[in-house]
Amino acid sequence: MPSKLTVMARENTWIPAPRLRSLAQAGQTYDEIATLNERATGWRPTRATVSRKLARLGVAPRNLTHSDLAPWQVRPEHRTARLRWMLRAESRARAGRPLSETDIGARDLLRDLLTGRGVPLVVGYHPDVGFYLTERQTSDVDIIRAPEATSKPDGALSGEFDGALRVRFEPPA
Repeated sequence: MPSKLTVMARENTWIPAPRLRSLAQAGQTYDEIATLNERATGWRPTRATVSRKLARLGVAPRNLTHSDLAPWQVRPEHRTARLRWMLRAESRARAGRPLSETDIGARDLLRDLLTGRGVPLVVGYHPDVGFYLTERQTSDVDIIRAPEATSKPDGALSGEFDGALRVRFEPPA
């Protein structure tokens, strides 16, 4: 009579949580943590699994999000807008991340656009229009218009950055 083999599913095991936290805080990559876990337990998690496990343990995510200065659901056709990239550069600067020369230029240009025209401006976003500059209101707390107030107001300056240090604005119709 042939023997019947039973394959038991192995439970995914992790190295102890304090060790995982210390590896993450020491700057180990997700791949390195996965390799160390495999050596210790025989199971190799994916990078995404390591990321999720660290998130459950309360370790801050490695990737910077720009939701503080870009809290909108941006349409695909607006994802390459210059104002969006300027906001991302400002977000990196605020987070203390190193800035490239391009980021420094984008951040400085954004600051010039918002303050250097005689009228304080903020960046807004509307799905039909894209990113735009509009006059600052008392309800604006930062350099952006809050998402709940993103309907394009009368007098908004819409347009795209069209090169070097020029910005093309189209007055509202």
